[in-house]
Amino acid sequence: MRINVYGNPELFENVKPWSRKNGFEVVLLESSTPFRDGDLSLLPSDLFMEMRQQIGPRSLVLLYQREEPLRELLPLLREGALDLIPADASCGEVGTILDHALEVSRLIREKEGADPLASLQEVAAEMVDSYSVDQTLLKSLQALKRFGGFSRLYISLIREGVESPVASLGIPLQEIREGLEKTKDQPWIRDFQEGSGIVRLTARTHTPLHRKGCFKLPLRFKEKTIGVLTVDNGVKPLPRRVSPGFLSLASLLISLYLENVRNSLESWKAKEQIRRREQDLFMERLADSLNHEINNPLAIAYLNLESLRDKMEEPRRAAKNLNNIQVSLERIKGLMENLNKLRSEKFRRRMVQVGEFDFSYEV
Repeated sequence: MRINVYGNPELFENVKPWSRKNGFEVVLLESSTPFRDGDLSLLPSDLFMEMRQQIGPRSLVLLYQREEPLRELLPLLREGALDLIPADASCGEVGTILDHALEVSRLIREKEGADPLASLQEVAAEMVDSYSVDQTLLKSLQALKRFGGFSRLYISLIREGVESPVASLGIPLQEIREGLEKTKDQPWIRDFQEGSGIVRLTARTHTPLHRKGCFKLPLRFKEKTIGVLTVDNGVKPLPRRVSPGFLSLASLLISLYLENVRNSLESWKAKEQIRRREQDLFMERLADSLNHEINNPLAIAYLNLESLRDKMEEPRRAAKNLNNIQVSLERIKGLMENLNKLRSEKFRRRMVQVGEFDFSYEV
């Protein structure tokens, strides 16, 4: 479900904090944009009657007040609008109205009977089409939330025998981390490693993070538990009717996706190591080549210089010029010493960090 705000930038800004907290996309649209069935749309009250015929059977509409007195807008509730948003409503008041609309949407789905297969197809499609791991996991949690009726969901990887959260919906990651740190023991990890399936934790077994209990499901690949999917209802009790089969299939899809991401990352690391090794070999060959090409004429120049000194009848007159020649040769020698440092990986890394390749040498 997407939140559509029609033609009201100020209201759009008030909706954004709620949408971020609850994991819903919110967009600002022109009042002439058609409805998308299944969305929650915030419409100006004076356009509701005109656009009423466009509202799909699964859509919900909230009306926001412009200049009309609220009492004049009450009859619109009988025409299909779910609630009214006063013109002076604060960000918190808007959030409360949206919470109510979300609960109504959930009750409608329960009454009509949501299609679990459609939710799983949505999860699978997101995993295939998206190139962003964070976005894919978030969209997957959103699909699970719509069907399962849970208000908070998060995915963790198992690192050193404990949960490490990587994606969440309805609860900040930092809050999850702090709550798990306060939980000294995580016995469900051992249960999962021994082959257990879905685990229901009561408030007594896992406080303070899940005061009304939660469901935890293992994320497995080839009998190895790689992570955990956790769902709960925050301060509300868990839903009475939960489909273990649906949650198990969802956790399987997420497991396959995470394993695929891991394999892709390892493949990239291997290719990167090969690329770096080839780069290192190139730099070593470059240093060898420069060393050979310069050292040979350098040695010849030194020999000729010494011979010239011995043969000069008046060495004092040529001393200054000879000294300049020697200084130049010393600089070439120093240059070669610096070039030879390219053999050192530490030196090459330093060069990359600094962003400069300075091989000059002062005598």
